[in-house]
Amino acid sequence: MLPALARIMPLALATPLLAACGVVAGVLSASGGPCTTSAQYGTCSYPPYTVNQDMWRPAAGSKSTLTAKSAAQWKVSTYQPPGVAVRSYPNVTENLGQPISAYTTIEATFAETMPTGGREEAAFDIWVNGAPGTSNTAHMIEVMVWTDTHRTRPAGTLTARATIGGQTFNVYECPTSACVGHPYYAFRLTQNEAAGQVDLLSALKWLTANGLVPASDPVTQVQDGWEIGNTGGITETFAMTNYALSVTAGG
Repeated sequence: MLPALARIMPLALATPLLAACGVVAGVLSASGGPCTTSAQYGTCSYPPYTVNQDMWRPAAGSKSTLTAKSAAQWKVSTYQPPGVAVRSYPNVTENLGQPISAYTTIEATFAETMPTGGREEAAFDIWVNGAPGTSNTAHMIEVMVWTDTHRTRPAGTLTARATIGGQTFNVYECPTSACVGHPYYAFRLTQNEAAGQVDLLSALKWLTANGLVPASDPVTQVQDGWEIGNTGGITETFAMTNYALSVTAGG
């Protein structure tokens, strides 16, 4: 039997959970207060969070505008042309830094809305032992938690199912660099949810308990947003309406 993950507690609105790739360092557009940017790597700063445009693989015709009031209230209006590759990952990021074993809580509260006409998913992206855009990328590991998925699936091989708070996740593994250039693991919720609480630390502990990720590796970043491949031929709006990350570490 697979070790159980900790709970996911759905809020009043229930719809999908999705995943995404990492943020690339960009241009700081604002520090607190309202912020709008159409820059490819434009960012809005709301310490300890940063909201990122992160259009890391645009195609001809790609465009996106990020508008933010806070880390919990922001949106992107974007057009991404036909295709299957991920073009962008607009997200909210917090940098951490301690080993997985040092944390007693890493839990996210979120609410989002997303269209369903293109190829996209909503997802948490947890970077362990380094992250894109940082000085440490040689041994980084990517762990995603997909909560809201449309016309796409994680990279890697479906290898297991994990239970989190009575909900079922399919677990995909690509433990070498063959899939996306670094070890990659994804937990994909078997039904979609658009709001809730997710115990991200329990996903990491599932991986450490199964010998896939060392408990001594540091958690570098936690992100939440949408991986967007295409927008179905129209401009679409993706909105975050609530977000907070609760983090505690042992003494």
